[in-house]
Amino acid sequence: PSAQPAEEKQIEQSPASGKANELKDLFESKARQAQKSKSPERRSAWRPVQNELPLPESESTAPFRAHEAPFKRSAKTVGLGPPKERRSLEELLKADELRQLAATASQG
Repeated sequence: PSAQPAEEKQIEQSPASGKANELKDLFESKARQAQKSKSPERRSAWRPVQNELPLPESESTAPFRAHEAPFKRSAKTVGLGPPKERRSLEELLKADELRQLAATASQG
């Protein structure tokens, strides 16, 4: 008699866990769709402002950090398309060689 209620509890719990998994799958699929349709993300960063100052008794200039406004906000776009494919050095050298051959063939 005591084993029967434990089995009933297990039976009652499994449909509930199935519903939880369905909900999880629903939210995950919505998140995937939203991420696919999302426009590129814009992030802003602060970079130091460098000024050029001519050096005395010389024609060259030297950079120095601005004191009145030491940082400038710059925005960059993140996530424009897939990242570039990593290629081996051999592949890069071969592609460069082919490009040079094509350039010399078009000149001649």
